Amino acid sequence: MLKKKTEIILTFLLVIFSLLVFSKNFYNEILVKYINNPEFFKVFFSDFIALHKGTQFLINDINPYQESLNSENYPLFINPLLLYIFKYLGHFSYITVAKFWLFFSFISFILIPLIAKKIYNLNYKSILIFFVSFGGINLSVFLTGNISILLGLIFILALYFLSKNNEFFYFLIIALLSLIKFPYLIFFGLPLLLKKINLELFIRIIISFLLILIGYLIIFYLDKELFLSWVESLKFSKSIGDNGDFGRGLFRIISNLFPQKYFLNLL
Repeated sequence: MLKKKTEIILTFLLVIFSLLVFSKNFYNEILVKYINNPEFFKVFFSDFIALHKGTQFLINDINPYQESLNSENYPLFINPLLLYIFKYLGHFSYITVAKFWLFFSFISFILIPLIAKKIYNLNYKSILIFFVSFGGINLSVFLTGNISILLGLIFILALYFLSKNNEFFYFLIIALLSLIKFPYLIFFGLPLLLKKINLELFIRIIISFLLILIGYLIIFYLDKELFLSWVESLKFSKSIGDNGDFGRGLFRIISNLFPQKYFLNLL
């Protein structure tokens, strides 16, 4: 009985704390920036609009990284591969593509916890916590139109394959995600924690790393100037967010609580 009451209290406190953090992020990231803007709904997806502008520059044979700094006074960190994947979005107006982006983001936002529930047999209380915990790891990002929601759906599918012992598709998906956002590289270590370490597993990881390296070399070969401009723009990442933008979830909370890099690195 005591254990159940404790669990209820802890769950309640987590949800309240999460909603407070999310509200703060929502206020700082969206309302403060756009509430006085008459074109509010046209620029609601603050992250997606950067991707759309980048594709418009690209289809006009303009270097999006240099132009973003020159005309927008803001560095563009989007991977060149993403710009090429979504290149033809630039032919359409922002409002048109934002509607489709909202639709697919919403579907992804709903599917992520449902697939997680199937993999880990979560109960509905856990699903609620998944949506709002630590400031809304997904909800806050969803409201900015960040592509991380779509990538999150692909990632949870990779976990599904891993849970079915299908390591081939798991590594393939993680390799593709790493080409888009290289921090996904860390998830190559997940099978090493969950399964018995063997030579075959190491060989699969090495092959996946080689595929990623080849992928980056191909991107570099196709447009050296664009690739080098992207690499150069990454140096500006330390000047935004929390020393490189830790996102809106647990890492940002830790960074705010422990501003000194030593404690952050330790954690």
